[in-house]
Amino acid sequence: MKAALIAMIVAFPLFASDFAAVETEPVVIPSIPSVCYDTLEGTQFCTTDNVGKVQVFVYNAGWCGPCNSEMSELAHVAPQFEGKAVFASLSGEGWSRGAQPNKKFLGEWKARHGISFVVAGKFRDFGKAFNSPGSIPFAVIVDKNGDVSKSGFMSASEISSRVSQLVNN
Repeated sequence: MKAALIAMIVAFPLFASDFAAVETEPVVIPSIPSVCYDTLEGTQFCTTDNVGKVQVFVYNAGWCGPCNSEMSELAHVAPQFEGKAVFASLSGEGWSRGAQPNKKFLGEWKARHGISFVVAGKFRDFGKAFNSPGSIPFAVIVDKNGDVSKSGFMSASEISSRVSQLVNN
């Protein structure tokens, strides 16, 4: 019996090392809220779908003049970050106040501005989950770790500059 006990004590580190060698993927828990939007294609786009990449969420509405100006500029800037950052135009209302951002509106919005990235909508959602002050356009830039890097009103050039810094880190 004593010999069997000694054999178990001597062998245990060998078995324990086998268990210690098993590696698991780290669990990534993003700090950003998970909010989902209906896309033009009829799928869902969620803010936490792309943790590990730099993300840019631009909240807007069709009736908003500054939103239209910014989106036209951003549509020209975003392609330089293809594969490095995820951009999304997230509309809270359509062409008039109180109008749903339905598929028809989203398609027109995408075509009007020449957008090559995600276009989605959720009625009356203007970034409240990201503490939007209630004004639009409202942009949120998220780093690769899922942390908000910057938010608020930003021009397309400001967005481009910040995204460049984040993708090169």
